[in-house]
Amino acid sequence: MAVLGQLLSHEYYSFAGGNPSSAESYEVSLGSSQFGAFLGVASASNYLDRVITLAGAAQPLSQAKAPLPLIQTLDYLSYVLHADPHWKIKESLVTAPDLQSAAALGLHASNEYEFRSHMGALWTILNQLRVPPANEEDANLIFGSTTNAKGSLNHLELWLRRRLGTERYQTAASDAIATIRQIRQLRNDGAHASPETRAKAMTAKRSLRLPDIIADWTGAWELVKAQAAWAFDLIRQEVQGAPDDGQV
Repeated sequence: MAVLGQLLSHEYYSFAGGNPSSAESYEVSLGSSQFGAFLGVASASNYLDRVITLAGAAQPLSQAKAPLPLIQTLDYLSYVLHADPHWKIKESLVTAPDLQSAAALGLHASNEYEFRSHMGALWTILNQLRVPPANEEDANLIFGSTTNAKGSLNHLELWLRRRLGTERYQTAASDAIATIRQIRQLRNDGAHASPETRAKAMTAKRSLRLPDIIADWTGAWELVKAQAAWAFDLIRQEVQGAPDDGQV
């Protein structure tokens, strides 16, 4: 029964409310669950049709609170970083590898194909942020080695840890970095199909306040952009408010 519970925990949310009370048992309260919505389901095809119907009937996705759209937020953060004396590079924070990737940030997504295409473009841009090189000592301490610390997001995390100090970083900026990493996991769901990747993508959806089954692709894309804008704006606020005594 415990195995059954583990399997159901990855299914549509109606089945995810059980309690693996021991290694041998799995308990679920039929009165408080939404099993009733699946009465009459006789096949996997019926089940998927019912899940999609229920997901499509969900309330519109609520948007994250970000003062500016993502494009303007990234520009604003770039200006703030270049004004910071500890930011040791002259290049712009954001560079678009191609016009299609840059344009995607301002487009809507009307279907799943466009959503996944825009997610790929977004991550292409975020994966190429121009950030100061990682401090070797910090890279070894936080990631175990400089090899594990590769990537612009990891370098940004290491810079923020030094600039803000560990306590201030953990208080706010760490949430922003975690949100951006969840966006990466969600993007990987469309690019890779391993069970581990799908499980991480499901966790990312829940963290980003997306439904397990996305029916509103337009709302999902706008929500992802708003979450990214919120994260980068939080980083901007923390850098602007940091005292000029960082160790970078």
